Amino acid sequence: MRLAVEASQTLPVQQICLALEVPRSTFYYQPQPMASHPPLNALSAAERSDVLATVNSERFCNDSPRVIVARLADEDQRYLCSPSSMWASPEKVVLPQVW
Repeated sequence: MRLAVEASQTLPVQQICLALEVPRSTFYYQPQPMASHPPLNALSAAERSDVLATVNSERFCNDSPRVIVARLADEDQRYLCSPSSMWASPEKVVLPQVW
C-alpha cells in the first residue's frame, strides 16, 4: 500500500486502485487506536472483593450469579452488580470440590 500512496502524488487514486484491484476504501482506511482505559462502569477493587466474598460464601456456593442477584434483591434488599459482572470478574472464583 506504500507504493500506492507514493503513486497517488502523480496519479489519481481511482486509477491506482483499479490497477491494483483494491477498493478505494482500502486505500483511505486508517486504523484507529484502541481505547486503553477501563470502562466507566467497571467495578472498583472494593466492589470486586465484596462480590467475590459473596459469591464464594457458603450461602451462595452452589448458586449461579443470576440466582445470587435475585436472592440478594429479595432477601437482603441490596444490589452488588449484574450477573454478567459476576461472571466477568478477573479473579478466579473458588468453587467447592464435590467428589
